[in-house]
Amino acid sequence: MLLGTGSWPALGLLLVAVAIAAVDAAPTTQQHSFSTMAVSKNNHQQNAFRPLVERIYARSAANKERLLANANNGKHVPAADEWGVDVLAWDKLAELTDTYGPRPGGSQALESALDMVASRARAQNLSVHFEQVPIPTWNRGPESATLTTETLKSFPLAVVGLGFTAPTPPEGINAEVVVVASKEELDSVGAKGGIRGKIAVIAFEWTKYSDGSLIRQNAGVWAEKWGAVAVLIRSVTPYSMRTPHTGASTRASIPAAALAVEDAHMLQRQYERSQRPGSTLSPPRVHLTLANSIGQGVSRNLVIEVLGSVRPDEIVVIGGHLDSWELGVGAADDADGYMVMHQALQLLLDASERNPDRTVRLVAFTAEEYGLYGGHAYFAAHKHEKVVAAIESDEGVFEPGHLSVGGATTDAQFEALASVAELIREVGGRGGEVRRGGNGGPDVGDWCAQTLCGAWDSATPSDVYFRYHHTAADVRFHFFSHFSFL
Repeated sequence: MLLGTGSWPALGLLLVAVAIAAVDAAPTTQQHSFSTMAVSKNNHQQNAFRPLVERIYARSAANKERLLANANNGKHVPAADEWGVDVLAWDKLAELTDTYGPRPGGSQALESALDMVASRARAQNLSVHFEQVPIPTWNRGPESATLTTETLKSFPLAVVGLGFTAPTPPEGINAEVVVVASKEELDSVGAKGGIRGKIAVIAFEWTKYSDGSLIRQNAGVWAEKWGAVAVLIRSVTPYSMRTPHTGASTRASIPAAALAVEDAHMLQRQYERSQRPGSTLSPPRVHLTLANSIGQGVSRNLVIEVLGSVRPDEIVVIGGHLDSWELGVGAADDADGYMVMHQALQLLLDASERNPDRTVRLVAFTAEEYGLYGGHAYFAAHKHEKVVAAIESDEGVFEPGHLSVGGATTDAQFEALASVAELIREVGGRGGEVRRGGNGGPDVGDWCAQTLCGAWDSATPSDVYFRYHHTAADVRFHFFSHFSFL
């Protein structure tokens, strides 16, 4: 999470490579050119690209030292009114999240946060514009779940409604639970009539995020098929301190919510005891109340554009999303991802003598959490332009890892990126590696069919990121605890 500092310099440096990702037939002879051919594996130590890389690294390393000094003193320097390159990305992130907090799609907080970033960018003489995006809106109301057994008469469960879930009636739903461990078990029990009229609980085991998010996305639809009156899932996380995780779901006719891991497995144990041969225990009951409202609105993608100095019609798209769920302040998902791209662009412009050859567009996407609305809208509006690369940071910013590239990446582009990564390692940067694979970040995934697309991956295991993801614990303070690599 040391955004734009010496511990994440590779992000700024690999951005340079991304900005010149389309390989030319022949190298340019201009000094400080961003030609990929000028940094081939055979000559990158002799070309004029090295001083640019060294300047970026020196600046980011100095920022790292200031950040660590502030942390050791128990304070952080507040961000200035103007977000210059000397203002730490950490402090830019703090100002944004401290000022506007959670930023769900359609909220005034999100629109105000976008206005703040635009204002700070204009103060740095950057070109800024907005593009409107129609989005659905979903407003969370009071939520609760209470467990009743023979011995626990009113035990509160840690619960959060899934995004776009149907509400319960005002009086809530009070029903027996039936607990299963998978969709297959849900279907098996449901086919025998064991789900009808009950609250289905899917207490799956964590394997990886994609497996859990599939259950979260579809649990309501799966359970209503068998006559459930509501569905509860184990939160999609490997670790919990009774912190339930929300996330998008397909709206069904029945309410859908997530329980903290501890509570889901407590229900599972209680239910299994009640099902033992000869047991006199009744299955547990849950009283669930979820209030919310749904509507339509208009949000905006924020675009900061640096016009290319040689091939302005060739465009590199970078960015992250600024919306969040309403439980935490969305520091890790994804204000830090956007902010590290913002800082990387500033580092690049500060260290270079002119604009990059190609146009760079830094996009703060909107309404990613609600279904990639900002990403889809941006692609629809610009798919006929000559976008040569699209990269997003949206998996947390911890220990520097690598750039994953996929889509229509050519061998020549990959080799050019790899040569810059090698140069990053030579000057002392962390995370100087490029790997094939993946489909780009969520908001740029549409571009993969026609151009280079990619995503930033951390060397810190993803299990760390998913501890905080979509929870009230997604706040800025926590992340220093994971910096043992410094």
